[in-house]
Amino acid sequence: MKPTEEKKFWEWCGLTIDYRFGYVSMDDGIFYETQSYDSVTENKETRMCYLESTNTFEDETGKHKVELWWEVPPIDLNNLFRYAVPKLHDEGYDYKLWSDDGYHFAMIFPIDNHEDIVASSVIGQKKAEDALYWAIQDWLSRR
Repeated sequence: MKPTEEKKFWEWCGLTIDYRFGYVSMDDGIFYETQSYDSVTENKETRMCYLESTNTFEDETGKHKVELWWEVPPIDLNNLFRYAVPKLHDEGYDYKLWSDDGYHFAMIFPIDNHEDIVASSVIGQKKAEDALYWAIQDWLSRR
């Protein structure tokens, strides 16, 4: 999945994307947020950051190049049920998610007609959230 697709998905859910100044260390892959030129904090929770601006700015010490990044929440069932499913309901659609024999299935359909499947996804050997995410993405792409 492309980061820009993921960003558009969360914006559709109504989230405001969090922009940060900082850099990703080449040594450990951890995002270090720069709150001011002389204050850098390690943020181990922020591994889902994506580079927004290719322009870099060196801080006063010249030790780090500071870039503009944006962060999105991880795609997991908690976040999908908290943000995406209510938005789906607001637009008049519902979903069904189930697993069978190592595969995860998801369907999207109008709330008033469960037989009119408008999008679906089948994911094998991965997580259930991937099936629901891709079914919603499929539905969004068809609108």
